Amino acid sequence: WFQNGGYETTVTDGCVLTNASSFCVNIWGTSNGKFHLTGGSKIYAGNLTVNYGLAGTPSGGTLLEVTDGAKVFTLSTTAYSHSDLSDASASSGSNILYVRGKDSAITMAGNYIDGYFSHSNLLMVADKGSFSANALYVGFSRSGVYPHDNRLVVDDGTVNVTGGNVYCYGDGNVIAVTNGTLSVRDGAGTYDGSASTHTTIDIVDSTWKCGQFKVGKHVDLHLSGVSTVFQSSEKFFGFDGTGARDAKVCFDDGFDWLPSIGYGYYFMQTSTNCMLTVRNKAKFSGWHPTNNDYERVIFCGSSATANGNGNVIRALDGGVIYGKSVELNGPDNTFIVSNGIVRASTAIQIGASAWATNNTFVVQGDNPRLQAGGMFYLWNGSTLRMEIPPDGYVSGCVPVKAQEFILHATTCRFEVDVNQFQPKDRTELTLMSFETDLTDAQQTFLLSAELPPRYSLKIVNKRDLVLKAKGELKGLMLIFR
Repeated sequence: WFQNGGYETTVTDGCVLTNASSFCVNIWGTSNGKFHLTGGSKIYAGNLTVNYGLAGTPSGGTLLEVTDGAKVFTLSTTAYSHSDLSDASASSGSNILYVRGKDSAITMAGNYIDGYFSHSNLLMVADKGSFSANALYVGFSRSGVYPHDNRLVVDDGTVNVTGGNVYCYGDGNVIAVTNGTLSVRDGAGTYDGSASTHTTIDIVDSTWKCGQFKVGKHVDLHLSGVSTVFQSSEKFFGFDGTGARDAKVCFDDGFDWLPSIGYGYYFMQTSTNCMLTVRNKAKFSGWHPTNNDYERVIFCGSSATANGNGNVIRALDGGVIYGKSVELNGPDNTFIVSNGIVRASTAIQIGASAWATNNTFVVQGDNPRLQAGGMFYLWNGSTLRMEIPPDGYVSGCVPVKAQEFILHATTCRFEVDVNQFQPKDRTELTLMSFETDLTDAQQTFLLSAELPPRYSLKIVNKRDLVLKAKGELKGLMLIFR
């Protein structure tokens, strides 16, 4: 160990450090030591601590780097290894355990805690390096006291938890896996972040394998990439009946989420102020294995006593939300389709139940698509709002298509926002198209949207809703000579 701050040592050329009960870099309140294990060298110890601090003395900034085929083995199955010990002051922390490079590895028979007392510690596994431990903690609970802002970063590396689980404690932690693998007992173990707040989890073009997946409060979860595999028995990311608040889940860049559920997929069942985003050709849907078909996707509620409110669902930039039916329940929720796709083989339902009130469906962008093989429902005090883009829609785009329109006209609202749409010449855009004639009441409702001068709505063939814009005023000038 270093008993002075700022010391640096490189161990290389196959050197072996062995028979240590405990291996440390800095101890007793010292900081900023750097220990590089490289060139196929090895450490054998009962356990390790990157910075073994001193209570009441701030310390941190210590690095233990394992690279170029080097290996660390901790052999005790009972003694924990740590990024830090002893001091919990605000200025302690920022210690780094870093393994990188092909054949470089850290193998722990016991558990590892990244952020035991202090804050902003980092476990990083990169460039084909590997890390394994019996159990792994990002942050820790010491009688209800939690460190914060600790990080696990896997960048083209592998993390294996072999006997226990992965736990996340404290506020502001980050778990980022890019082009890598995180496996918790080969999919049988649990990721438990239920005691964490404001955790960011970013999984990009990677494999994540666990059983249960328990997120904490205010989680920000991002799953991205066509090649990403998220293997978990968790199908709701905490957005089921657990009352999630202020959480965000984003499916991005071709990631396809198709859980096998065997019943209606009740997402955000009791959530409040949460957000689901599906964008960049990602897909969100549910599957019924017995029926061998897509299942209903029901957002924000299953009953009058189990309904979510104040949530936002977004399909953006080619993101697809698909189901046998797609339904929005609960009070005060918002569904935004901005150049995304919402497709249902039977029905799209906004305000689908009597206890679903004041929901809003917003259609944005130059190529949004709402496509229902059966009915398009607007019920129970819901608002359909269409925001027309500056240049109108791409060729062939009709934002809303369905076989039939079902409406509670007395309680619902229809809005058309043309503030951005100011064409120079006369222009017509088809906003909706149905395969069944609209009733007089439905036509009256669709034509009731308030528009500024030079804009109007019309019904064509009793089935299509068309927006007309007269274009810019041309004016007249007379010159007498």
